[in-house]
Amino acid sequence: MVPTLIFLGVLYASVSARFVFFRVFEDTPHKTNHTIIGWTSWIGILAATWTSAFVVAETIPFFADLLSLMSSIFDSSFGWIFWGVAYLRMRRAQYGPKFYKERGLVRGWGGLVLNLVILLMGIYSLIFGTYVSEAFGHNPSRCSD
Repeated sequence: MVPTLIFLGVLYASVSARFVFFRVFEDTPHKTNHTIIGWTSWIGILAATWTSAFVVAETIPFFADLLSLMSSIFDSSFGWIFWGVAYLRMRRAQYGPKFYKERGLVRGWGGLVLNLVILLMGIYSLIFGTYVSEAFGHNPSRCSD
């Protein structure tokens, strides 16, 4: 569980920091070149993201339940559904609507079937993960000691 949390924390912190960094340094050389200001800002934005995430995680008593619900909703979309749809759309744009016939048995049909399975796993995780998180996630506050 801990390696998954660290991996997802790094992933989401990087995505969030990139969003903030690109908004702050729009149309500046710090966005596209390696500058001292750019690197220190990037490190500062990442540190602020991790610090705020830690504060939120430690101050909300039901954070484990919230993390379970957020993971089932957002990780299924960002981790499974997005990549299955991205593969299908990229192949369709590159090879046309019948890309699976044009690319052969393994690369065409195999890629289609594999990514449809990935897409269905994401939908399954979204529906049933959200249900389980909601149905079994209501624990009393752990701060009673």
